Amino acid sequence: MNSELRAAIEMAFQQAEQALAAKEPWRAYPWLERAHILSQRLQCCTYAAIG
Repeated sequence: MNSELRAAIEMAFQQAEQALAAKEPWRAYPWLERAHILSQRLQCCTYAAIG
């Protein structure tokens, strides 16, 4: 599951970078928000696996 989350986070950052490169920050914002939410889930899964 961690590898799937990491891939989704990476894809979200790539999409955000493409939007910023195209000078379309309004398209980047939802992708950055998605990356943030997914990264929080990654931390939760990591801590759950440790505990």
